[in-house]
Amino acid sequence: RLRGEGYDWRALLRAVSIPTLVIHGDRDLLPVSVARDIVTMLGNARLEIIPDAGHSVTEPGIADALVRATDSFR
Repeated sequence: RLRGEGYDWRALLRAVSIPTLVIHGDRDLLPVSVARDIVTMLGNARLEIIPDAGHSVTEPGIADALVRATDSFR
């Protein structure tokens, strides 16, 4: 969720103008639709969905997938 009681990140996301890579695990507790909403609000962003990944970089194979995703963003 991008907004809830006491916070709302939508205006802050819309203010970001630099190229941005949004990385999301397909097994994250937050649905992929939230990541897609973030990409839409950022405007100059790309979404990388990591298969078989949750939210933690300590899961097996996730660190390597993150490195590959960020290397491709250069």
